[in-house]
Amino acid sequence: MRRRGKPYDNAMMRSFLKTLKVEGVYPMAFERAGDVAEHLPRFIDSYNERRLHSALG
Repeated sequence: MRRRGKPYDNAMMRSFLKTLKVEGVYPMAFERAGDVAEHLPRFIDSYNERRLHSALG
């Protein structure tokens, strides 16, 4: 939940969800929600390997 007066609280999550939809869901053209649920862990693993946070080195 966003705190009052803090518009950037959810900025990182919104950015990730946009990337998830644009790169992980829309191009795949899934037929069922179960297919998406099977694909998500692989996408998240590859996302974490490709986009390392600067604090992690």
